[in-house]
Amino acid sequence: MSEPTISGPLSSALQRGRERYNALVRERVASGQRFDAAVLAGHLREVVGPVVDSVYRVDPGSVDPVTDVLFRLSLDLVSRDLVGPGTRYPGIAEGWKRILPAATPLLVRAPQHLAGSLANAAYNVSVATGAVPSHWIDEMASLARHCSEVTEFLDVGKITAWRAGLAHYRHGALEACRSLSPDLAALALGVEGGVASYGAMIERLEADPWIAPAVAARQSIDPPALRVVAVTGTFRGFGGPFRIPPKIYLRDGQLVAKDDEAAWTLAADRFGATWHRSSPDGLLAQSFPDATLNQGGDARIGTLRAAFPALGRSASQAFDGTTLAVTLPLSHRVWMLACTPP
Repeated sequence: MSEPTISGPLSSALQRGRERYNALVRERVASGQRFDAAVLAGHLREVVGPVVDSVYRVDPGSVDPVTDVLFRLSLDLVSRDLVGPGTRYPGIAEGWKRILPAATPLLVRAPQHLAGSLANAAYNVSVATGAVPSHWIDEMASLARHCSEVTEFLDVGKITAWRAGLAHYRHGALEACRSLSPDLAALALGVEGGVASYGAMIERLEADPWIAPAVAARQSIDPPALRVVAVTGTFRGFGGPFRIPPKIYLRDGQLVAKDDEAAWTLAADRFGATWHRSSPDGLLAQSFPDATLNQGGDARIGTLRAAFPALGRSASQAFDGTTLAVTLPLSHRVWMLACTPP
């Protein structure tokens, strides 16, 4: 059975630029890079084609420049095995296919910037352990119509990537919230209904990494309670970072976990936890007057207390000012305790 052919506005654009596109393909082949022409054809047909169809409906005059940008970017993606049937990162192609048509008015104004940025963002969401690319894609496709500028949309992308599990995007996402209109930022944060005070909401989110945006948006919130807010990390053989049970430390204000071979900086908040390779140097056991967990499992952060018997006889503890991280002697996991509203 023969493969379906490329048709519609994309086919016409490829025909108009046939010599140029063929030359680009020959350059790839001659360079010795891995390159599968069949994968490129399938990607153009299944992913780029629907995007160009959308461009044609909005602005027929932009079909050729958008096609040129998407073709060149597609060559890079194919040569790096980032798209195609065997890719480990299907979110990149799915992101283009779903987000770019929704953002067509922005795409025709800045095709290189927008398409390239979305491919890079989709990759970052796809490679982060625990992140949910489909959530990011859904949110971006839904929010595109609310954005009138490319910079706005890319700021929305930072916020939705944070909410999809990229905890290390937290600072940049909150900075993006400050640059957007309150209504658009609230949409990007997933806050439905009114916001009592936009400034107060952002301040609460900055102060408490575990508070939900919808809770932070309220005029008044319930008192915080000391509780387990997250558990992360696992054995390397199961896809985690650790060969043996790690110990947790604080260095330069950041939580760092170390086993017998390597160290990892931990970024964690309400939306997820990500691990980043770090230097094992300068990691020292410390005491933390503002947060403790005794060998009986009684915990205190500030003036709040709670009992966690299962965490008694911990192997290590570290407190970063909001989160008390705890490891156990026979576990590859890291428990995180914090004071936050329910």
